[in-house]
Amino acid sequence: MAAPPATLLELLAGRPAAEVIDLMAGWLPLAAAAGKAIPIDPASGEMLLVVRRGALTVVEANEGDGESAVRTCGPGALLGNLPDYGYSLAGATVTAAADTELLILSRVMVEQLRRRYPEVASRWRQPSPQ
Repeated sequence: MAAPPATLLELLAGRPAAEVIDLMAGWLPLAAAAGKAIPIDPASGEMLLVVRRGALTVVEANEGDGESAVRTCGPGALLGNLPDYGYSLAGATVTAAADTELLILSRVMVEQLRRRYPEVASRWRQPSPQ
């Protein structure tokens, strides 16, 4: 199965500006100062984060050999805990690499996006049947 979109531009490619603004109406803003940890707790609910400004450092532990994978996510990057859609930060530590602004999209908003704009949401993996 293909990887999910890595950036907001990939997800919303070709959409008119007014539609993109409408899509983002329910997203919640979050500001984080450089060095601040971003709370990524799977128990707190599934969500998708979009980096609006700044950058995040993601450190993912590799259980097999104990090594860690480090990546930096800049403006437009999509990440979060939405396993059905191919996004998982289980066991990862996420920190603001610079003063950062994020937008948070809940699972409810993702489902609304899928229903309202199936041609956009088709770029994601489809959720598994419950």
